[in-house]
Amino acid sequence: MTNFGFNPFVAIVLTLLVGVLIGVINGGIVAFTNIPAFIVTLAMMNIGRGFARLYTDSKTITINNDAFAYIGTGYIGDVIPMQVIYIIAACLFT
Repeated sequence: MTNFGFNPFVAIVLTLLVGVLIGVINGGIVAFTNIPAFIVTLAMMNIGRGFARLYTDSKTITINNDAFAYIGTGYIGDVIPMQVIYIIAACLFT
């Protein structure tokens, strides 16, 4: 998404939607077959890695957008790390 100039917010939302779709597929396979969840998840991980290697031609894609760096290393008011906000949000939504 970086190579196509997506807005960082759009890129994050699309990434989360793809993750949800993959989770639904995994859940459907586990629910309608007798395959253990661990095996289904492991297989889907390998499928995802294969697609990623094909798409990137096994090369690293660097992200030079400051908005993405802020997600992992940013602070709110130079006091509260973004990770604390994520933990609070996860606790509130679960």
